[in-house]
Amino acid sequence: MRVAVVPAKNEAAGLASLIGELRRRVDVVLVIDDGSEDATGHVAESLGCVVLRNDRCLGYGATLRRGLLWCCNAHASAVVTIDADGQHEAAWIDSGITKLDQGADVVFGNRFATSVGVPQTKLLSNNFAWDCVKQCIGRKPICEDVSCGFRIYGPRGLLASVETRVESTSGYSFAQATCVQLHNKDLSLAAINVPAIYFEPVYGTHISEMRDFLLWLVACTPLKKDAERWFDCILRGRALSLEFEDWRIGTTIIVIGHRFREFVRFSVETNATVL
Repeated sequence: MRVAVVPAKNEAAGLASLIGELRRRVDVVLVIDDGSEDATGHVAESLGCVVLRNDRCLGYGATLRRGLLWCCNAHASAVVTIDADGQHEAAWIDSGITKLDQGADVVFGNRFATSVGVPQTKLLSNNFAWDCVKQCIGRKPICEDVSCGFRIYGPRGLLASVETRVESTSGYSFAQATCVQLHNKDLSLAAINVPAIYFEPVYGTHISEMRDFLLWLVACTPLKKDAERWFDCILRGRALSLEFEDWRIGTTIIVIGHRFREFVRFSVETNATVL
């Protein structure tokens, strides 16, 4: 049984088109309604989906984990995780399933095989996350993208993903935390290149995503001390200075993150002091 897991919050308006495409490719569409204030759950039910409802907003990671656990209990043979906000396309499933059929336990969606069309701030923030994951696992990840929510799991990969520590992974850090978990298991990993889809305007990385990621680094990784300093900068509204490997050419770059509204905007600096 193939299952598509769709975490969703207030996505009633655009859900129908995604579900229609998913039902052509999977046996079950499982929508987990994360405390929506609109008709997300009702729309999904009317379209024949299995719907789980959180009584309140639990966060992206907690919601996705709930869906993955449901799939484990249902003995799913293949599980697709896909966002409901239009940044992932159901058509990507076709090439991902091929990789699974060829022996992969997990297939990662990789939005950064090329930088064409990707805002610089998004390239830099995702490059930073990649470098942190690289340090956690002691080698380069299977692909540049450690944060994409589009993945396809076989049974072994699915089991490994739900074994990821619950601590500090209820939010957006679930993607990076499971990435580390999957790389540390004896699994066959693969990736497919997919386009990066962003909706204008792109201001940067939302402060909630940065907060969740840094709190996970503090709680669960060897980067605790560095992450504490980075998190302090975020709390105090100070510029965030980072030094990490450029995933394209392997050299070290210095990047500055400046607060802009509810976002952190990243840019490359050549004469910066690293905090």
